[in-house]
Amino acid sequence: KLEEEKISVDKTKQNVSREESAVNRENIRIGKIAAEAESDLAAALPSLESAIAALDALDKQDISEIRVYNSPPEMVRKVMEAICVLLKEKPNWTSAKQLLGDPGLLKRLTNFDKDNIPLKSLSRLQQYTESPDFTPDNVGKISVACKSMCMWVIAIENYAKVYRYVLP
Repeated sequence: KLEEEKISVDKTKQNVSREESAVNRENIRIGKIAAEAESDLAAALPSLESAIAALDALDKQDISEIRVYNSPPEMVRKVMEAICVLLKEKPNWTSAKQLLGDPGLLKRLTNFDKDNIPLKSLSRLQQYTESPDFTPDNVGKISVACKSMCMWVIAIENYAKVYRYVLP
C-alpha cells in the first residue's frame, strides 16, 4: 500500500511539474506580448505629446482666425468637424463655431480623455482622417491654428487605435 501511494505521489508530482512548466511558458509568452503592446503604446505617445504642445502654442487670436469664416475652406471645415466628432458634438460648421467660441476649447482638447473614445466616434472620425488631404502640412497652408488641431486629431486617433489594440 505504501508503494502504491508513493507511485501515486510521484505521478502527481510529475503532473504538477508539467503544468508548472506549461504555466511558465505561457507567462513568458504573455510577458512578450505585454512588452510589445507597451512598446506600441510608447511609440504613439510622442506624436500625441507634440500635438498637445502645438495646441499649447495656440492663443485666442489663432482661434479667432478660424472662427471668422462664414464659409470656411474645406480643410478647415474637415478638421473642425473631426474635432466635433471627438467632442461628441454635431459635425457641422455651426457646432464648430460654437466650440471655437468656447474659451476653454484648447483646455478641453489638451485634457481630452484619450483612453475612452467610443468605437462609434473612431469610426466616424475615419471619414475625415482617411482623406489623403487630411494632413497637417496640407491644412497648414490654409490655417496655422487648424494645422495644430489636425495634428491633434491624427495623434488622438493613432493613440486610440494602439490603446484599443493593447488593452488586455
